[in-house]
Amino acid sequence: MSEERNNVSPEKTEQELNEQRKIRRDKLEQLRADGRDPFLYGEKIKAYLRRGARHLPGYSQWPNPELGFGTLCLSDSIPI
Repeated sequence: MSEERNNVSPEKTEQELNEQRKIRRDKLEQLRADGRDPFLYGEKIKAYLRRGARHLPGYSQWPNPELGFGTLCLSDSIPI
């Protein structure tokens, strides 16, 4: 699996990142449009992302200097 990932072209990786960004933007816009949270900006978004971060096994302190708050899990972060 890791060998496959090393063979991915930089353009595709950039494309994947752009798709992920679009998904995040769309989810945030959906929350605002539905009237669920019209003040979803800045510090509040950071708090949601921290809350939804998944801790990795083998580390006991969070946040830690190597991994911060853990891996991003958008589905656990944004209340929809």
